[in-house]
Amino acid sequence: MNQRRTELLDVTPMLAQEFLDNKAANRRLNENRALEYALAMEAGEWRLTHQGFAFNNRGQLVDGQTRCLAITLAKKSIKVMVTYGLSDAEVLAIDQGRMRTAADSISIFRKTPVSAASVATARAAMRYSTFYCQKTGVQFGNPVRLPYAEVDAFLRLHEEGLSTISGYRTRAKNLRLANAIVGAVLLRATYHLSGSRLRSLMEILATGIYEDKDTDSAALMVRNRLLDQRYNHTQLANYFHIERGFQAFHQGVPVKKIHSATRELFPLPEEGATPVQPRCLARLEARRAAKAQIGCDTKARRMAAESASV
Repeated sequence: MNQRRTELLDVTPMLAQEFLDNKAANRRLNENRALEYALAMEAGEWRLTHQGFAFNNRGQLVDGQTRCLAITLAKKSIKVMVTYGLSDAEVLAIDQGRMRTAADSISIFRKTPVSAASVATARAAMRYSTFYCQKTGVQFGNPVRLPYAEVDAFLRLHEEGLSTISGYRTRAKNLRLANAIVGAVLLRATYHLSGSRLRSLMEILATGIYEDKDTDSAALMVRNRLLDQRYNHTQLANYFHIERGFQAFHQGVPVKKIHSATRELFPLPEEGATPVQPRCLARLEARRAAKAQIGCDTKARRMAAESASV
């Protein structure tokens, strides 16, 4: 039996691959997370911590497979803490604690509390930003976590806008009305709508109370769509649909139907020109929406047939 020990090791891509080839049974390897780690390694932003690789007393890798894959993708040698000789009981205890959230990590870094809602809003706004995706190397619309340092910088840059919309979540109460996607578009809208118009928008979304049905119809339509349980579109489709609705409300024009935007309608000051939504994503969303509609219709017909046969 190997004696338990820990050492700092310079892990090369070749050695990381050897570790992967000799790993014990583990959960499914998260390639998206590995890509995120690899991008940080390539950029020289990867930090050495106490978390590294662990091997059982049979010499098999039992913790760190994602970091291993990241090293092979980055093709860079990375210094890692490596622990050897864990017993089966010790292996069973790995990852049983609560994982730190983005808000946890940023709060610890700042030494002051940061709300989870603000972090979620910032990440949603960045995820659907061509500017930030290119800056961080994250695929547009991909749920891969953005680097916490970039999220923290975003929070600091848009602190005033986040403060402006901070009360909306409490006012809305319903999570379907106050999710991160809605928050992200509201944050962007703070740079384009007047203070009174922005307050009216948040009031209508939160309560359904409006002043003029014609000029406020778009906000009402967005609210009703968010509350309608029948709508089950992807986050990306919802994001661009909400943006188009907010734009119509901003213009004060009556609408009967809201189509999804095909470009960013409320760019942040640092983003500059409004980028066009990637065509492949537009096609993917259209395909998913059509598939979802077919599925809903099929289910409805099946349930109707079953009811008729009883």
